[in-house]
Amino acid sequence: MGCAQGHSTSNRTIRKAFNEEGTPSPTEETAELQSWRWAVWRKSVVTWGYCGYGGDSSAARDQLTGKAQVKHICSTLGAFAVVLDDGGLVTWGHREYGGDSSAVRNQLAPDAQVKEVFSTHCAFAAVLDSGRMVTWGRYLSGGDSSSVKMRFTPSSEITGIYTTDHAFAAVLDGRSVVTWGHPDYGGDSSAVQEQISNTPIKGVYSTGYAFAALLFEGDVVTWGHSHYGGDSSNIRKRLSRNVNIHQIHATYCAFAAVLDTGRVVTWGNCFKSQDTKLVQRQISDSSHLGQLYSTRYAVAAVLEGHGIVTWGHPEYGGDSTSVHEQVNDKNIKQVCSTDRAFAAVVDGGHVVTWGDPGQGGDSSAVKEQLSGSAPVKHIQSTNHAFAAVLEGENVVTWGHDLYGGDSREVQERLAGKAPIKHICSTGYAFAVVLDGTAPGAGEID
Repeated sequence: MGCAQGHSTSNRTIRKAFNEEGTPSPTEETAELQSWRWAVWRKSVVTWGYCGYGGDSSAARDQLTGKAQVKHICSTLGAFAVVLDDGGLVTWGHREYGGDSSAVRNQLAPDAQVKEVFSTHCAFAAVLDSGRMVTWGRYLSGGDSSSVKMRFTPSSEITGIYTTDHAFAAVLDGRSVVTWGHPDYGGDSSAVQEQISNTPIKGVYSTGYAFAALLFEGDVVTWGHSHYGGDSSNIRKRLSRNVNIHQIHATYCAFAAVLDTGRVVTWGNCFKSQDTKLVQRQISDSSHLGQLYSTRYAVAAVLEGHGIVTWGHPEYGGDSTSVHEQVNDKNIKQVCSTDRAFAAVVDGGHVVTWGDPGQGGDSSAVKEQLSGSAPVKHIQSTNHAFAAVLEGENVVTWGHDLYGGDSREVQERLAGKAPIKHICSTGYAFAVVLDGTAPGAGEID
């Protein structure tokens, strides 16, 4: 979860022994540590990290070891949801984060077929083949969609679902937006409902707190927390239909619109720091601007063929001067972030990291593995750790041990013995889907 505060990293070695069926055998580990982290592997899913937040998938053992294969995997901050190829649904993790779907079991069985699942920090939304929507998890995070239930019918096609930390936005028939969840996070769009109803929607974008809808007629409509992109009144004239908006980028707390004139228009808190003028000059040419990425309080902008520029809180990755030579004028293939650190995959397949050392900013312990000798295909993150999938299907982890940074207990299962199709994460744990699955969240190309 692109993106909960935890405990400090323990220096104790935490290990578990497993029998042939994957059941943990008794060890001398304390009950406290057992509750913090768990490592489990099943027929097709391998999990590790915090036990109660998705790291322990033992409760789903029977469902994950059946004949049905994993089709799609999704996560909240503390739970996983898996869609099987027979249309079934499997969930595990913290019940307050959607790990317990028993309350909606009758709506999901026996004849309902789940097509796809989406998530906020604490709730899931499942789209059924009938066109209905089923939600569960925390009420104020979108787990209760009863207020908009009648909008989802077989005659209405869901053409897109988007999320902030605690709200959902669904586009129906490509021309109306329906929202639910926490009002301060974009769950209440009543103030702009006329503007986003019965009009062609070109795209919807989101920060952690707000949504922005780009209409085909050229206007941008925003709602949600005013400090984090929900209020675009100050730059509304610059985003009128008289200009052509090529693309909208979103970070955790701000938006950036790329215009056809080559200018970049920004709004939200991430662009109010003292170094904004310098950054604006560096990203003002849209021909160079690639994507924007963010930690909790810092932003990294990829300049295509020209490396990365960063700003924000230095301890959250806003200062990348220590790795400037490694990323300057380089082709950046991917950027991933924890709450306080960045990791960039540079052309050639090696990884460069910066930010809080204990949250993944220091990858020196696995430097050789990330050097590019086996190119990195994909990086995933929890709140405080990274996991890199290498060519050859090996997985390398670093960062906070208890948030998935220590994967020693599952390395035997992950050591290139089966193709890795997906890697997904909560804020506290990782899940890898092996062999025989179809495209979904975190797919490894």
